[in-house]
Amino acid sequence: MWRRPCAPMKNTRSFIPKALCALLSLALLLAGCGARETAGKVSNSPTPAPSTAPNVKAGAELTISMPQNPGTLTPIGVRTREMANVLALIYEGLIRFDDDGNIVPSLAESWELSDDGLEWTFHLRKNVTFHGGQPLTAADVVYSYEQVMADEQSIYRAGLSRVKEVTAKGTDTVSVALKEPDYTVLSGMVFPIVRKDDDFSGLPNGTGPYKAAS
Repeated sequence: MWRRPCAPMKNTRSFIPKALCALLSLALLLAGCGARETAGKVSNSPTPAPSTAPNVKAGAELTISMPQNPGTLTPIGVRTREMANVLALIYEGLIRFDDDGNIVPSLAESWELSDDGLEWTFHLRKNVTFHGGQPLTAADVVYSYEQVMADEQSIYRAGLSRVKEVTAKGTDTVSVALKEPDYTVLSGMVFPIVRKDDDFSGLPNGTGPYKAAS
């Protein structure tokens, strides 16, 4: 896998912490991280896997102006939508929203709903790795869900309020059991997936199209 580092980004706030400066110097990850275009269908049949990805220009420079100092670079612990949008360049959820507001595949390539409407089953994309080289597994999804629910102030928590349990079925399949049938839960699967037991002591380590560089 080959990456071309982006040029360092301009910092418009001199007091922004060094960690954020590292975050804002982002290198474009070329393989396996492009946006997916095929929409996921809310039905009881499997969704199609994405077949094409948009053209992504390597080596582009991205400059981000922040309205305030970030409280954390941990994606699950963010308290503002602005910071969540920045970290969404580095971390991905099971699903994402396209420019028209449609739910489309992200780390989950397909999903289906049980006949009784009480269980969503998500199938993860194959051969996905975190920027640090670790493979993505269903255990990472379970861990990320547990971290969201353990944080009472998480901005992602409300979207998962009707989830009863999230479990791993093997390494690449995730089961989401519901308290009651609810199609809107699917939109809550946008919460960022982090590596299990990541201590966040270094640079952000996601699976998204941009990689944090020191």
